[in-house]
Amino acid sequence: MKKRVVSLLMCMMLTLSMAACGSKTEEAESTVEKSVEDAESTAAGSEAAEDTEDENPVLDKEDYTLDECIQLGEYKGLEFTKTVKPVTEGQILLKIQQLTGMQGEELDDPDAVVQEGDTAVIDYEGKKDGVPFEGGTSQEPYGLVIGSGSFIPGFEDGVIGMKAGEERDIPLTFPEEYPAPDLAGQDVVFTVKLHSIERLVIDDKWVKENASEDYANAKEYMDANRKILEEQNEANAQNALYVDAWEKLMSSSTFIALPKKMVDKGAEDYETMMKQQADMYGYSPEDVIKTIGEETYNKEKKGFAINVAKENLLLEAFMKAEGITKDGEEYKKGLEDMVKDAGAESAEELIQAYGQEQIDEILLKTIVVERVISYGTVTEA
Repeated sequence: MKKRVVSLLMCMMLTLSMAACGSKTEEAESTVEKSVEDAESTAAGSEAAEDTEDENPVLDKEDYTLDECIQLGEYKGLEFTKTVKPVTEGQILLKIQQLTGMQGEELDDPDAVVQEGDTAVIDYEGKKDGVPFEGGTSQEPYGLVIGSGSFIPGFEDGVIGMKAGEERDIPLTFPEEYPAPDLAGQDVVFTVKLHSIERLVIDDKWVKENASEDYANAKEYMDANRKILEEQNEANAQNALYVDAWEKLMSSSTFIALPKKMVDKGAEDYETMMKQQADMYGYSPEDVIKTIGEETYNKEKKGFAINVAKENLLLEAFMKAEGITKDGEEYKKGLEDMVKDAGAESAEELIQAYGQEQIDEILLKTIVVERVISYGTVTEA
């Protein structure tokens, strides 16, 4: 059930993503260093914002019908691709460093070259059309674990083979789906200066002295960490498959009008979410509005609210078309699995912790996307 719950939390992120995350956080983060999660979150937020450009009438009445609000798109026979990323040596070593706090030793051999798994201490400057771009230059030497996938594709490969003191130009192309529009799909050149190489050697002696559990040897220890990362990659691939199914269902459906109560509920959810995020960092909602501007805040709240209304309409329409109910066997089985996975004593305990509304949304969206996927074909890549 863990995979199912995590996957539908990703689907819920389609509702809970906000365009606000795309503008302010991108200014604060390096445009080179990234994570898959940041890219997917920003992309989802951008798509949600774009969806609001076409205005739909708002129905201010309680007795709306689904026919006057939504035309469900074709959801059978869809094609999906599930991509499970392989685990690299560098990712395993990065995980071990994060778990143990142990760093590699600096190599003093002047002929030593960077290889996968090493930490390359570098400075870099990125240029597009010969001009440095914002966020593309390191402010201080950065320790990059080669093979970790921390930077855009090709960057780490370009550092492999360098010697300490060497400077190298690495021509790259930003991914088309990169969240910064001015860099997505663009050709750039990074000038990289390598200061030093650090190497963490995992042998039987190191494992005996530093591993938190009893492993027979270094291979067993490395394999155990590899398995954990492989399971994470499998879960991420399943997340992406679920999100793809939900997005295809959304994009194929036609939204005619939006019930006002759904839009109002979305606006309330946005305000609640912003307050929770502000509280996490010791700020007030007023501080947030002042920072991003009232006009931007209201625009993004409106876009968020419209997207919530569309998703709720879609969920309601699909459930009706497929005869899905909260007292059906799929829901009951899903709730049982969720209780077991969470280690809760009962469904009541789980509902008290997360709320009936959130539990319903997770389980019902799980049922919807799995039904859509079952009607289509999935290609493993």
